Amino acid sequence: MSDSTMMRTRVASPLANQLLTARAKVPVSAPEKKPKLVPEALPIRQHGCQHWAYASALRDIYSYDDPERLVGRKGARLLMEYPMKEDTKGKVVLMRCKTVDETTGQMAYTWIVVYETDNSEYCVGDFAFTP
Repeated sequence: MSDSTMMRTRVASPLANQLLTARAKVPVSAPEKKPKLVPEALPIRQHGCQHWAYASALRDIYSYDDPERLVGRKGARLLMEYPMKEDTKGKVVLMRCKTVDETTGQMAYTWIVVYETDNSEYCVGDFAFTP
């Protein structure tokens, strides 16, 4: 049965008549939009989520805010959180390091130095998404 014949045929149900009438108004061939091969990348701040990676300590790492507090020994794997930032003097690049207390399980974020601009020295390296 063709569409034109269906439109002339009355169906007892009012809902079926509404559906047939609506179907007749829909264009038969709507132009299709081609999907983008690569979606546009949004800046990190627009995603509303945190980005992180693991890194190895290239020397003993201490807290930027409390230089007496050891965060990780040389060779330890650290969980780093982006974005990086420079200190106010522009002498070091900082990142937050996520730490957990071995005894209590309490988690904390600690700012650590990842790069010293004065002597061009990296404090952490070997970044990866796996520990």
